[in-house]
Amino acid sequence: MQLGLKRLFTSFYIIVIVLIATGNFEIRSARAAGLWYVKNGGSDSNDCQSPATACASINAALNKPGVVAGDTVRVAVGTYTGTGSEVVRINKDVTLSGGWDVAFTTPSGMATIDGQGVRRGIMVEIGASPIIEWFKIQNGYHNMQGGGVINSGILLFRNNIVINNVSSWMGGGIFNSHIITVTDSTISNNTGGNPCCSGGGGGGGISTQGTAILNNSTISNNKIVGLFSGNAIDSVGTLVLNNSTISNNEGSAGEAIYSFTGSIAINNSTIVFNRGHGVKLVATNVTAQNTIMANNGIVSESDCYNDTGYSGVFTSLGYNLIKANGNCTLDPTDLTNVDPKLGPLQDNHGPTRTHGLLPSSPAISAGNPGGCIGNAGPLITDQRGFGRAGVCDIGAFELQPLDYSYKSANPGNAMPGRPVTFTIKVNNTSNASVPNILVTDTLPASLAYIPGSLSATSGNPTYQSGTVFWNGTLGAGQSANITFGATVNPATPLNTSIVNSATLNGGGSTMTLSAVVDVIERVFLPNTMLDYVPPPPLPSCGPGICGRVKLNGVAIGGVVVNLRFYNGSSWSTMASTTTASDGLYSFANIPSLSAGQRYYVRYSNTSINTRLSSWSTRVLAAYTTGNTVPIGDFDIANINLTSPAPGAIVSLPTTFNWNVRPATATDSYELNLLDYTDGNPWWWSPSLGYTGAYALNSLPAGFSPGVPYGWFVGVYSQDGGYGESYYLYVIAFSNTGNAPRPSAPARARPTLEDLPRPIILNKR
Repeated sequence: MQLGLKRLFTSFYIIVIVLIATGNFEIRSARAAGLWYVKNGGSDSNDCQSPATACASINAALNKPGVVAGDTVRVAVGTYTGTGSEVVRINKDVTLSGGWDVAFTTPSGMATIDGQGVRRGIMVEIGASPIIEWFKIQNGYHNMQGGGVINSGILLFRNNIVINNVSSWMGGGIFNSHIITVTDSTISNNTGGNPCCSGGGGGGGISTQGTAILNNSTISNNKIVGLFSGNAIDSVGTLVLNNSTISNNEGSAGEAIYSFTGSIAINNSTIVFNRGHGVKLVATNVTAQNTIMANNGIVSESDCYNDTGYSGVFTSLGYNLIKANGNCTLDPTDLTNVDPKLGPLQDNHGPTRTHGLLPSSPAISAGNPGGCIGNAGPLITDQRGFGRAGVCDIGAFELQPLDYSYKSANPGNAMPGRPVTFTIKVNNTSNASVPNILVTDTLPASLAYIPGSLSATSGNPTYQSGTVFWNGTLGAGQSANITFGATVNPATPLNTSIVNSATLNGGGSTMTLSAVVDVIERVFLPNTMLDYVPPPPLPSCGPGICGRVKLNGVAIGGVVVNLRFYNGSSWSTMASTTTASDGLYSFANIPSLSAGQRYYVRYSNTSINTRLSSWSTRVLAAYTTGNTVPIGDFDIANINLTSPAPGAIVSLPTTFNWNVRPATATDSYELNLLDYTDGNPWWWSPSLGYTGAYALNSLPAGFSPGVPYGWFVGVYSQDGGYGESYYLYVIAFSNTGNAPRPSAPARARPTLEDLPRPIILNKR
């Protein structure tokens, strides 16, 4: 989901509902007693009192003599750095509001506070009670406490991201010594501790020695180094978690949340996939209800661990799912020794990443029948802001009937003027009918609807004035496919991405489903193509478009290759030829290319398993009849896949292996994983270089355990060519894995048109 859509969603749904529930009615723009402005390109000598006279730095605005309690400092989208010990120092009761457009009329994203690896991001001084919202605090550093943020006041911290900060002692992301409330925020990839030392502190994400309340927030992928405590959170004082996720944090000491003394209340939260114990208490009073603690540790660690040598007391308030218990006193309503069956940590339509419940999860409708309760009353929404209905689910995520709906584009890349097919799949995974579902998809200006292309497997699809509509009712377990075509606007700039988003309303929730089309010029776009310079003509190459074919480094004759031609709207074969005994091919006396037309050379193979299934050269966008242009030499030797074998059921993490081609050491390989029936979903790794292995830690977005998928290997040459292995192996996965979900690189799929796919090999 795009940031602007997340922001709109959060502002009008989460804040209104959640803050009403907690008694805090203040909405983003309500505090306007005095407005001050900061933007890149401003001047600190300005008065900061209008968009035209904005300051350049946040501190300059905060220090203006007229700034008083209740004022708001608006900060435009941009990156802000500093020169002292911190980028921003706050000693007043103000609202620091980031992410405004340059006119300061519309909230359009986030502002970035960057410590540049040498200073802390934000300091809140004793006695101050500020609100900080819509900031990304990154690259902060402090040699003691709080690499990103240090708070000694009363801080409301909402809709922020704290990422890639470092403290050499406590609180890599945040250090709190008084009162902090963190809402709708992400604390991720921060590091605390020091490899030289041990004890006396910790908290890779947060260290708190006062009161810390976390609402609807995610603490993930933080780290503690050395023998310090709390990979995610180290607490001495009062800690409250409501609807929050603690995931994928690591460190050598061995627990996600550590508390030596004080109290912890954990309500409808998810604590999973962390290294070491999930929660470890020493002389602490801990309560937990409607919470998932599972899949933490490596060998002997527990999801909940009470060090009974001290005075700590763990009290279950019921309806928890604690997979591996270590001396924590449980309630008869708790679930133990069961897998919660979670999806990976990813964007599930809310402002922060969450672990979705798979439809088979035992946590579904297993919470307190009397309702989910937080520290300030009923939790009527989950972490994402979606409503909790009936008997609530255990954990931070409440499964919605239509949660597993998605949108895709085929192909995922296209040239200007080319068609793209969009599919919206509406899935009802609940055990009840969902009536009155509405899908609304307004096409961006860069896409033009293809008349007559709209269809659906059920319901009522209509198109009107640039918008696709669908409404219908889905019974329990039913789904509907909505399909339509659109053409990329011929004026769309190359190497841009078109985001086409649909709004899905139904089942008590509203979510955005998006698909992306990359607008490209070339068939292939590995990194080496960006500065590609064609080689000089071969002595015996030409006239025309020419090159040489080899097999395992040896020139081979008798190989048929085709010259593919793009006339501005479709591809066809212009000519075919057979390589000579020295491997040379050439296409002479072919027409010159006009604007928008293209040539490339293609090899296809569906019968010889010692050769690639296909190879395509780089694309020519300009050619004049009679010229000699070497379009590419290539080797058609196959890439032999080794493991996982066809028919295997794979447990993640696992490593995919293949044999590199010894005669072409300049190859760069790529792992592909896809639905082999229609290519949706389709995930591919980054360009890996000359290697025969890739470790996959967790399933990519759109993939599910128990479903057969195909894997094959693609190969890039230095001159922009691309080939694919002869075989595609069909496998299935038994789990989703426990690492951050991989994502596809931000580059186009390698083909402009459908190439022969690898031969499917399935021995299941």
